[in-house]
Amino acid sequence: DNLYVTCHYDTSDRSFTTNLGLAPEKQEMCNQYYMYYPRSVSNKWGSCRTIGCSDSNYKDAMYSQLPIGPSSTESSLLKFPPSNGLGQVSGVAVSNDGSLVYVLCRRSNKFNTKTLIQSEAIFVLDASKNGAIIKSFGSNLFATPHGLYLDNWDGLWVTDTTLHQVFRLNASDGSVSLVMGEMRKPGKGPNHFNKPTDVVVSIESSSGVDLREVFVSDGYGNSRVAVFTYEGEFTREWGSFGSGPSQFSIPHNIEIDSYNRVY
Repeated sequence: DNLYVTCHYDTSDRSFTTNLGLAPEKQEMCNQYYMYYPRSVSNKWGSCRTIGCSDSNYKDAMYSQLPIGPSSTESSLLKFPPSNGLGQVSGVAVSNDGSLVYVLCRRSNKFNTKTLIQSEAIFVLDASKNGAIIKSFGSNLFATPHGLYLDNWDGLWVTDTTLHQVFRLNASDGSVSLVMGEMRKPGKGPNHFNKPTDVVVSIESSSGVDLREVFVSDGYGNSRVAVFTYEGEFTREWGSFGSGPSQFSIPHNIEIDSYNRVY
């Protein structure tokens, strides 16, 4: 099978060459977390920035213009963002019935900004009304919100890589029902995280038993998966930094299937 992924970013306001990377003042990060990496002959990032450019660092890699079809017309686009801007968008979640879209953003903050985001960081969109904003919340809670996950019990989970914390909010009104980790104190063990990146919650097993275990990919610092009860009690963990069995190098996202197998 072939998987094709395209990422476009606007550099019209830049007066210098912009490469891929994490430094926002001179680079652009282009994330697609089902990713396809062309084979590199020099183990370097490509630097194609024009239509038809073929980078010699990559074999069979070329930047190309996507065809414009009905799916990309203006009428199908969400009427978003608000006038004061989203800033960096780090997560999107959709309700089970597809009617609501939750968008997590950093507003004026950047990756690793230390101060809390004073304005709302989560917007709720009505998918049936071209993305009309029906509510927003999450002000003064996050500094670098990273992962967003909506569980089957109206729990909206957010990880923060600067605060080293995991939050559970009520998806209906944004009220905070659980906070795991100690603010701004990275660490290991049952009570701390080190730049946690994502969350997933297990679903009912085939026997009808409600498991509701919370799996946290933790993350940039600890390279582990930490497991908790739904109310935040630590139960177990696995993983360490490396390339061997049960080892990770920055576990960045986490998913679970209908058989409660974790990916």
